[in-house]
Amino acid sequence: MSTHRRLWIALGVLLGTTFAVLLFMGHGIHRGAPPIPDRVVVSTGEALFTRADMKQGRATILAWFVERLWIAPKREAAGGKAASVFAVESP
Repeated sequence: MSTHRRLWIALGVLLGTTFAVLLFMGHGIHRGAPPIPDRVVVSTGEALFTRADMKQGRATILAWFVERLWIAPKREAAGGKAASVFAVESP
């Protein structure tokens, strides 16, 4: 067997093993995640926020990170204006 062939096989085994470990660890993280309550209430019984509010918050945070860490740097590198779609108010 040639050296190149052995190296390709080793690379394939390494990539396959790495991917299997990532899948296994991801499954464990997913199963160990804390439950999301249907709603959070204050002592008076009034709902502070609901599951839908939590999902909306997660989507907003994800969109902010994608904009700031992925889209804006590419826009700047291309010479475009790096204005964000999010407005940040200063105190």
